[in-house]
Amino acid sequence: LASASPPPPAAKAPSPLQTEVLDDLVALSLSFPLQPPEDQPLLWHHTLQTLVAHLPLPHKTYEWGAPVEGQGSRQQALAFTCAILPVTAHLFTNSIPPRVQATVFETVFCGLLLALCAKHSLAQPEMWRAAAEALVKVASAGAMAVNGSEEMGEEEKRRVWLTLCRALRSLILPAEHDILPEAREALEHVHVGEQVDMVVAHCIVYDLLPLAPSREVERALLGIVEGAVNDLMAIPTVAVSKRPQSYRFHLADQCLEALFDLASNQAFAPEDDKGSEEEQGSEEEVQRSEAMAQRSLALAQLAAPALLLCCHKILLEYVRDEAEASTCPLPRARTEQVVTAARRLQALELEPEVSRHLFEELCPSARNPPAAPPQQADAKDEPRAPREEMGMGRSGRRSHLLLLYGPMCQSISSNNPMLRDSLRSMLEIIGWEVGLGGLSWTGTIGRAGRAPDGPDVYHQASATPP
Repeated sequence: LASASPPPPAAKAPSPLQTEVLDDLVALSLSFPLQPPEDQPLLWHHTLQTLVAHLPLPHKTYEWGAPVEGQGSRQQALAFTCAILPVTAHLFTNSIPPRVQATVFETVFCGLLLALCAKHSLAQPEMWRAAAEALVKVASAGAMAVNGSEEMGEEEKRRVWLTLCRALRSLILPAEHDILPEAREALEHVHVGEQVDMVVAHCIVYDLLPLAPSREVERALLGIVEGAVNDLMAIPTVAVSKRPQSYRFHLADQCLEALFDLASNQAFAPEDDKGSEEEQGSEEEVQRSEAMAQRSLALAQLAAPALLLCCHKILLEYVRDEAEASTCPLPRARTEQVVTAARRLQALELEPEVSRHLFEELCPSARNPPAAPPQQADAKDEPRAPREEMGMGRSGRRSHLLLLYGPMCQSISSNNPMLRDSLRSMLEIIGWEVGLGGLSWTGTIGRAGRAPDGPDVYHQASATPP
C-alpha cells in the first residue's frame, strides 16, 4: 500500500495498482480463518492498522486517541483515502470474528474518528462523508462485540465505552477555536459538515445508546445530544462576522427531536407486522420484546429530565434575548427552535412511570412532601387532593407541562404570535390537569384545601426546574 504508485493529489480515482492492492487485501483476508486461532488476532490487528495508517489526522491531538503508527504521515490522494474507508468498514463488520472485533474495536474506531475530526482543519467533504459512513458501520458492530466479549473485563469494557464517548464529543461539540477558518471557507463545506454530524448523532441515539452497558455511559452519550441542542443558543443576537459559522440548526433540531422520541418511549417502539406469527409468539421473541420494552422505558426515564431542562433553557433564554434585541429580530434559527420546542411539548404525552420519575427527579419535595395543613377543630373530614396528583395532573402523563409552568408564564410576553399560541394551549392543558374550571375539589378550593385567601403552605413545592 505504501508504495503503490500514488496518483496526483487531485486525481478523481485511485491508481490501478492501488485498486488492485486493496482488492487483493480483501481476498487475502478470506484465508485468515484458516490460520491457527492464536495467529488470527495478530493478522487482523496488522491488517487494520495498516489501513488506518493511511487515513489523515486532525491538526490537534486528543487525549482519547493515540494515532496508529504512521497515521497522517503519508499525504495520500483524497480518492485513495475515500477508497480505504469502505474497505476498512467491510473487513471489520463482515470478516472479523466477534472475539477479535472486541480487541481491535478501539483502534479502528479511534482511527476513523481522528480522520473524521480532520474536518475541523481540512476542507474535504468527500472524505467526511465516507468516514462517517464507515464509522457508523463499525460503531454498532464493535459495541456489540465489546459487550459480549468474555476475554475483556468489566473495567476494560467501561474504559473502551468512555473513550468512545469522549471521542464522539470531540467531533460533535468541538471548541470554536478548534475549527480552522479554511475548513469552513465555503458555505457548502459548512452544510456538509453539519450533515456528517447529523449522521453520527443518529448513530449515537439509535445505535449506541441502546447498547450502553451502564448509566454512566448512557448519561455521557445523552450529554452529547443535549449539548448539541444547547449549542444553538450560542448564536449572537447580532451578526459579528461575515464568515460562515458552525451554527448547526438542523443538527440541533434533530437532537431535540431525538430527546422527544426517547422521552415519549417511541424511539425503539417495535414495528407492526414484523416477522411471522410463529416468530412473534415464540418464547425467545417474547423475552426479547419484554427486555427491549424495559430498556426503552429506562432510557425514557433518563431522557425526560434532560429534555425538560433543555426546553426550560430554550424558553427562558429566548425571552431574555428577545427583550435584549428589541431593536432587531432574533436569528431565524432561534425563533424556529423555540416554536418547534413549544409545539412538541404541547403534543408530548409521557408514560405514567416516566411522568412520575420526572416529577420526583426535578421536584425534590415530591419525595418528602410538606406536612398537610392542620385541621381546624370544627372542620369537616373532607377529601384532599393528593400531592402526587397535583404534581402529575389528572392524566398522569403531562408532568412536564406542570414543571414548566413558570417558564411558560414568563414566555407569554413574547412578541412571537406562534409561540404565544402554543403557550396558551399548554396553559389550558395545565388548567385541566390541575382541575381548574371543573368540578374537582382542587379546582374549587385550591391546593391548600382551604379558602382562596388562605396561606400557601405548599409554596416551596412549586419551584421550577433548575
